[in-house]
Amino acid sequence: MQPVGNITTFLRHLSTEQRATLYQSPWTCQAVFRSLPSLAKNYVLRLLMIEEPVPQDVVDAWIVDVRQFGSFHKQALRSLLSLDVYLRGSEAGKSTYRLHPIFQKHLQWSLSTGGQMLQELPLYVLEAAPTQDQLDSYAHEQWEALQMYILDSRYPGPDLPPEVPAQPVDFHSVLLNANLLVGPPDMRTITDTGFQFLMCDSHRQLWTFLGQYIKDAAAASHAEKQDFSGEAVADLPSLMSFLMQLGFMHVGRPYALDSLNSMEAIVAGHMMHLGLLFPFEAQGSTYFSPTRLASSLCGGSSAGDAQSTANADIAGGHIIVESNFKVNAWTTSRVQRSLLSLFCRQEAVLPNFWVGSLTHDSVNAALSTGINAEEIIEYLKAHAHPHVAMRKPILPEVVFLELAELGWMAIGWISHRGGGEGLRPLSGLRFMFRKAFPCVSALGVRSLMFGRPACYLGKKGFSP
Repeated sequence: MQPVGNITTFLRHLSTEQRATLYQSPWTCQAVFRSLPSLAKNYVLRLLMIEEPVPQDVVDAWIVDVRQFGSFHKQALRSLLSLDVYLRGSEAGKSTYRLHPIFQKHLQWSLSTGGQMLQELPLYVLEAAPTQDQLDSYAHEQWEALQMYILDSRYPGPDLPPEVPAQPVDFHSVLLNANLLVGPPDMRTITDTGFQFLMCDSHRQLWTFLGQYIKDAAAASHAEKQDFSGEAVADLPSLMSFLMQLGFMHVGRPYALDSLNSMEAIVAGHMMHLGLLFPFEAQGSTYFSPTRLASSLCGGSSAGDAQSTANADIAGGHIIVESNFKVNAWTTSRVQRSLLSLFCRQEAVLPNFWVGSLTHDSVNAALSTGINAEEIIEYLKAHAHPHVAMRKPILPEVVFLELAELGWMAIGWISHRGGGEGLRPLSGLRFMFRKAFPCVSALGVRSLMFGRPACYLGKKGFSP
């Protein structure tokens, strides 16, 4: 199972009938709209109040400069069509577009009324609610415990808080079905996909886990199975609607657990176990407050500062990569230290500081586990120290080039003997290397990391 980016990635893997069912929930419609690219959002708003199909010629005319912006236009339409937000039709022999009628109705309601959240609570509950630091700490501890469960078979996994009146999440079953682990709980082993999962940011990890959790719950509901508590497992539309509703709640604001129905209370208990909701008690009743991890449910890749901060909190550290391949991490996180050790040679560990080096052997060992060079590069960039993150480029160019070179060698792109024709490149780097390597070769630049020529290209260079 490949990591899932957000709700739109998850929905694309469902059937048309399943998507139509999920659009019955206004929360799902709002979450999909929020996760769309900016231009696709604009296209939804253009047709939001139009009930009749719009000719394709009219839609194509929205882009004035086709040569410059035509690719963005096509990409936005593909995104909308793949989610059934736009429906293609035909009138008088001409192609037309219109919004999905159910999606359109719910989005109209959401934008005109502002939606309707769960009932808020009196002042004494607000005073007992956790602080933002407590919310961040709880989300960090629970999610890190899940990551350690994947990394280390000796680790028991996240603890279920005593305030939660629900059975714990069957982490092992979900991770096993997602192909992140193999083997029984006491002899579990991480898979190549599991390594790739751990290299992703917390938002992609969350949706990868929840994607499998939702599938398992829907399959159990279809088979009329029973949950640990004896209650019927949630069906797909109800489960998705409640999860999206959680994503639109205000971070840190308390809500009463007894205001939920039995299915929602079970799911809320599972989300407390994962760290999306913080449970607490006030005057003998149980309440919960969403954490910033929950706010990322509906945010997609464009959730803004709140999501970026949440990812930083879950990551538990900041990284500085030096041009001499030294990697310094100010972190107390066991997970981040373990992940850095996957592709770095550990040199020193202090209570809040970790030092390592990128070496030929350490990077190749990581590549052999299924991690690719792009994931290493993106991980180092995503967890960069704030002062380093403001620089362009974030990573020293020599480190970036060496990692990319190793990545190509690992998949056969760069060959000791031939020109590498017909081999698949790492996405996103091809153009730069095609331009850069002829100049590097002509200057006779040698690798700073391994003391050999910077590339092993044949006479023909890169293949087209």
